Amino acid sequence: MMWKHRLLTISVISAVGPACWCTFAWAQEGEGDTGAGTTPPPAATVKAPEGGNTTVVVTPPVTTTTTETTTTPWGVPPAGYDPDKGLPSSDREAGSSQFDLNMGNTATVHGSGEGAFSGTGQQAMSVPAYHTVRRGDTLWDLCNHYYDNPWAWPRVWSFNPQVQNPNWIYPGDRLQLRAAPTAGTAPQSAAGEAFVMRQSMVPQGTVFLRDEGYIADEARDVWGEVIGSPGDTMLLAEGDQVYLQIKGNHNVQIGQEFTIFEKTRRPEAGDSKGYIVRFKGTAKVTRWNEKTHIAEATLTESLDVIERGALIGPIGRRFDVVPPVPNDREVWGHIAAAVEPRELIGQNQVVFIDKGSKDGLRPGNRLFVVEQGDRWRDSLRMGRAMAANRVHFELRKAEITTAPDTARGEADKLPREVIGEIRVLRTEPHSALCVVTSSVRELEPGFTVVARRGY
Repeated sequence: MMWKHRLLTISVISAVGPACWCTFAWAQEGEGDTGAGTTPPPAATVKAPEGGNTTVVVTPPVTTTTTETTTTPWGVPPAGYDPDKGLPSSDREAGSSQFDLNMGNTATVHGSGEGAFSGTGQQAMSVPAYHTVRRGDTLWDLCNHYYDNPWAWPRVWSFNPQVQNPNWIYPGDRLQLRAAPTAGTAPQSAAGEAFVMRQSMVPQGTVFLRDEGYIADEARDVWGEVIGSPGDTMLLAEGDQVYLQIKGNHNVQIGQEFTIFEKTRRPEAGDSKGYIVRFKGTAKVTRWNEKTHIAEATLTESLDVIERGALIGPIGRRFDVVPPVPNDREVWGHIAAAVEPRELIGQNQVVFIDKGSKDGLRPGNRLFVVEQGDRWRDSLRMGRAMAANRVHFELRKAEITTAPDTARGEADKLPREVIGEIRVLRTEPHSALCVVTSSVRELEPGFTVVARRGY
């Protein structure tokens, strides 16, 4: 039998005379070895060259013990790991909800039959009486989903005295979303009466300015400001009580509503002297002291956080699109600004012009938006010098020449082209609020408008 030598151990036993006795121990493995049950071969004696004996001891293979070790791959949490540990209460999962949002850009929601509707990417069409909190819900998001106004969360919180902290709502909590009916009043229906989205409250053919508007005369439109609140709150919202300082000789009635706003910018073009304002909310007067000219009011609407110092005034926000009314005279003006701070204006957007009732305009008048000149020439004003360069390539050189100024000419002699039409909704002495009823291309602040007599 041939043996494969793996390990050689030499032990010197003794040395007597010329003879040297050595014991060799090999860990060997036979070619036909069948495992631990094989009987090891007997020791073999080999004649040494010097005449002595050499004892060869064959050691059987050592039995091998196999141990299995399971290693968790990198990035995989160990068994028993709680991914929700340390998260806010609204992000924790309560049991098995079988709720999942479909990945991608869709707005489809998949959930169990018992689960409450949580989010679809669209506003709810009605406000139910109650909502069961799901993972990820917050008062802010629920108010935005059902009321289209996230700042209504203090009001919803007031309906739920069991919620001690509005930042901590738990999955499974049952939240009341609508005020409980009082004695003698009919309960609100869940079919739509409680729906407070502003667009649904505005009849067809009506323009409602939600968060931005225009004041033409600051001395006339600004009646006072918010000067304080009985609550220890810096940021005020719907449901809070506020104190209003009324200036001048304005007379205030109980139940009168004021728009709370702040000035944002001047019109970009035209001769108008007013301001574009951003609406913050609405306050309803509950008490009035004629001597001190201080009114106490309740915030019935909050579109943004309201702070002390915000201006108030009886600014209109709802306007009817009246039928067309023939123009009494010819009036020329300009688009002063859009309600939203946009460079480009299109159909159905609201704009302000720098002409008003003292110029002969009234609600229902229609004005053409006209343009004169060469649009391509106008686009070269900033880069005309470079645009005039012409490069001529030859075999071994290139020559740069300057072309004639193609924008040269009298643009005011070119005909005027009608590119849109606007209709007057409301007039001020020197300005008017209008809606763009049609446009063949984008409009911009500064474009000319004209009311043709008899049109």
